[in-house]
Amino acid sequence: MPSSLTQLDRLCDKRPSQYTQVILLDDATSVHENLSYKLRLRHIRATVYNFLERPRGTLSFIYHVVIFMYIVLVHSLSALADSPDHAEWTVTTTHNMEYSLAVYFTAEFLVRLWAIGADAKYAGWKGFLKYMCRFISIVDVLILNVTFFVVFSYHSTFSLAAIEKIRFLQILRLLHIDRQMTTWKMIQEMISRSFEELATVYWLSGLVFLLMAYSAFELEGWAEANAKARNITMEPTFRHYGDAFWFGIVSVLTIGYGDIVPRHWLSKLVLSVLCIFGVILFTAASALVGVGMSLMVENETKQQQQTKVRNLAATLIQTWYRFHLISNRDKFAGIPQFRKFCNNLHYVEERFRTARSLAKQSALRKASKRFSQPFKRQTSLPERDGPNEDSNPNDYHAVVTLLNSAPVIGGLMPDYDLNEGARFRAMGANERPSLPSELPPKPPKLQPVGRLFGRGKAVGLLLRPLQDQFDVFVE
Repeated sequence: MPSSLTQLDRLCDKRPSQYTQVILLDDATSVHENLSYKLRLRHIRATVYNFLERPRGTLSFIYHVVIFMYIVLVHSLSALADSPDHAEWTVTTTHNMEYSLAVYFTAEFLVRLWAIGADAKYAGWKGFLKYMCRFISIVDVLILNVTFFVVFSYHSTFSLAAIEKIRFLQILRLLHIDRQMTTWKMIQEMISRSFEELATVYWLSGLVFLLMAYSAFELEGWAEANAKARNITMEPTFRHYGDAFWFGIVSVLTIGYGDIVPRHWLSKLVLSVLCIFGVILFTAASALVGVGMSLMVENETKQQQQTKVRNLAATLIQTWYRFHLISNRDKFAGIPQFRKFCNNLHYVEERFRTARSLAKQSALRKASKRFSQPFKRQTSLPERDGPNEDSNPNDYHAVVTLLNSAPVIGGLMPDYDLNEGARFRAMGANERPSLPSELPPKPPKLQPVGRLFGRGKAVGLLLRPLQDQFDVFVE
């Protein structure tokens, strides 16, 4: 916290912004530690809501896949219970699994009702009614009723018959996985994008089907009438117009059951030509659907890439603004200058990381030497301020050299005590840290600013984006 109210007023007058409070936080105090109980509870509700309603990530994917496979297994065993050979063990197993599903669906439904308050559009009793009026919520209530009906009908006289009657409603459990209705939304978007083309193709396909049915019925009837005129009795190929239409549909869809076959050469010739046109039109409709799906996937990929770039740009703006707050300049620094500063700070952090690793190696060597001599009595502890007879002087001097050769950047050197809160306190314009007067010798190649965020504690203190404070930039 700032040392006095005067310094706080001077800082707010210099840069009046709602984000100035970021540098007034003590670095030893985390933002999440200052959250109240209600805010923490709200955070938990938001996490649960996103996990159940907006699954993203590996854990959510595994959770929903396991539930889906369990539901499919229950349906398979319930279908196998109709067989007399497996009815003894499948009925009991299915009942136990149905009972577990009833417990799971009930618990999950209650958790969903508790977590919907995290979404602003479902807050309050009006939001609760809006949530319950959704199609997927109605399906959830129906699934609960069907599951409890199956569980309570066990050992009753109508258990198997009841399961057979409501088996269609049990299939609705599979809709529980796709709660966002992404599949139906994708199909709806694809149809809306190419509605005119699909309508044209299917209209022409319908005309071809009707022409095939009419041609087959009339040509076969004409041939049968000629045969009857010559006193030749034969069974009619198409008893009515519905058989002819069924024959056209089966032929164009290349199913070919073989229950109805034209007999005369003229009808075969005409139907073959019409079948070619029907297959071409039906294939064109399938191609339109495939192209629409591929374009949707490509657009979704582009949107994901744009979202990544947008988040990186927002992070850069956040850290750039924080850099302006802790500097002693009234004007914003240029992006090239800010990038060079970040690179130098990263260079210092790498030096300190190397120094710490060498110090740890030296401590491990000393510890191994002490434990390798169990019968040697230790008279005193090794000193920390300098090398002793058990330490390696080369390692110690290497550490001291790295510490002394690290450049002074942003007031972080030479002490580099990151546990002090005074570094991020509000200071006067004359006391603020400034950019280094000279750069380190032979600095490494400049890296993108996005790769420097969060590397080590020094970089994290200055460059770590506080998304809780900057909700405007990042979703």
